[in-house]
Amino acid sequence: MVDWRRVVAGSGDDGRSEGLLRALAVGTLVLPLLLFAGFAWRAYDLRFEEAQRALERSVDLVLEHAIKVFETQELLAAQVGEILRGLGDDVARARE
Repeated sequence: MVDWRRVVAGSGDDGRSEGLLRALAVGTLVLPLLLFAGFAWRAYDLRFEEAQRALERSVDLVLEHAIKVFETQELLAAQVGEILRGLGDDVARARE
């Protein structure tokens, strides 16, 4: 067992205090780096998931718009077909 009074006072130094100081020094560097890396990774995951959700919403909007464009084109083609029904090519060209 470590006698902390001896370590603090510097008496009875048998190398354990030096090892303890090295361990504390390494810990003060490694622990903050590990915490930073962990929080950075979590923040990256959250942002990535948020970007995926935003992209999915955008894709849904674009799909809905494309469907409406094609429906409009179908309606327009049907109206043109109705107008030109029964007319010959010469009459249709004359009405252009």
